[in-house]
Amino acid sequence: MISSYLYSTERSLQAAGISVLRSIIVNLAVILILPYIFGESVIWFSSLIYETIVLIVAVALLKYSERNGIRFHK
Repeated sequence: MISSYLYSTERSLQAAGISVLRSIIVNLAVILILPYIFGESVIWFSSLIYETIVLIVAVALLKYSERNGIRFHK
């Protein structure tokens, strides 16, 4: 929802960043790294872990983006 909100308020760079972070970067990092650290059973929690990481980053990005307010370019 945060990505959609950012896109609808013409902050598509931030929205695209969240989408790429969610679908590729954090997903791969969690799936490839966490089993080496915590064992193979952590793979069942990988979606919860990477969604939580992306949520934290998205909220931080939203708060940073909202400091300047919404500016529509015509």
